[in-house]
Amino acid sequence: MADLRKCILVVDDDRNVLEGLKRVLRPLHVEWDMVFLESPRQALERMDQEHFQIVMSDYRMGEMDGPEFLALVKLAHPETVRLILSGTSVEEGMMRCLGVCHQFIAKPCDPGFLKSVIVHAGTLAEGFTNRAVAGFVAGIDHLPPVPALYKEVCSLLESDGATPEKLAKVIGRDPGMASIILRVVNSPYFGRPRDLVNLKEAVLFLGTESIKGLIFQTGLFREVGEFEHTSFNVQHLWEHSIRVAAAALKIAELEAAPAPVKDCCFTGGLLHDVGILLLASRFPKEYERVNRHIQDDGLPLVTAEHEVFGVTHGEVGAYLLGLWGLPQEIIRPVAWHHVPNFGLSQSFCPTVAVHAADVLAGKRGLHAIFGTAVLDNLYLKAIGLGERPVHWMEALVE
Repeated sequence: MADLRKCILVVDDDRNVLEGLKRVLRPLHVEWDMVFLESPRQALERMDQEHFQIVMSDYRMGEMDGPEFLALVKLAHPETVRLILSGTSVEEGMMRCLGVCHQFIAKPCDPGFLKSVIVHAGTLAEGFTNRAVAGFVAGIDHLPPVPALYKEVCSLLESDGATPEKLAKVIGRDPGMASIILRVVNSPYFGRPRDLVNLKEAVLFLGTESIKGLIFQTGLFREVGEFEHTSFNVQHLWEHSIRVAAAALKIAELEAAPAPVKDCCFTGGLLHDVGILLLASRFPKEYERVNRHIQDDGLPLVTAEHEVFGVTHGEVGAYLLGLWGLPQEIIRPVAWHHVPNFGLSQSFCPTVAVHAADVLAGKRGLHAIFGTAVLDNLYLKAIGLGERPVHWMEALVE
């Protein structure tokens, strides 16, 4: 198989289902080489001979079921993106799949949706990530699941009947989430002339994409929990994330960015440091070494992380969000907020906004970890924004 082509392995012991999947995925043959096998054991043997970016397995199979099969795939090929198709209940299936598959796809599913998941995963597999990052993330014992409320809100938004009232009703079933949204919308970072106490008004003010980002981030914070043995904590990270999100949104407004770009700036700012959340909670003692490198040796954050882990929080966070199927417009700011020139954009974009917001907000003294980032002035000048940071800073101070 040509090196430039992406490869996917599909495993299902029902021949009729496998033939159906062949028909559904046929349009992807232009860019993808596809192998369809009925036996999980044959699939493992084939994976020892060829590299597959993606393996997609059925849940219920006689020889070994999907979770068992993907656990073996994870062990032998941690960099492979692992998807599972299941007709079993979501609750039962998700519990068995935690830690072994990256996305759980309930059957029956729309063919277009299935193809979009594969295309997205393929982009992830060939993009900014590498096998070292993929193997690192896969080696973590348990990745937090996609928050349930986030999935419910996404399902509502994909329906024809999504309204602010219905969104507020769904969010209102989670008092903690509702209180967080009201807390954020009334924070001084937005400079509102009056407080909002109505959840529907808060949803309208923030917008659906921002709401989704808040739900996603808060779900992650709840799942991961408090840090241990570190000199900074979840509260530091939460406050910094909110500041960066609000600052990125303000910068986007100053640049007269369209609404979709502003949404991505806010959500990218909220999620830009999820890699820190994952690293510091899963490896607290190691992350304390990162902090010591910053405090004692004067190293920038990303340099200190690379010294300790061999990866950075931007790489880890972006890879994790990519595995969960978040859009590239959100993933790029997470991946490149410390090195925006890697994003290859030649104009203002969410990565630029989050990069600048992270640097400017990080100077506010929440914790030394956030204060080591510096503006990439050469890059900003190259894309015609060299003079803008002064205006951004003035607006943020006001």
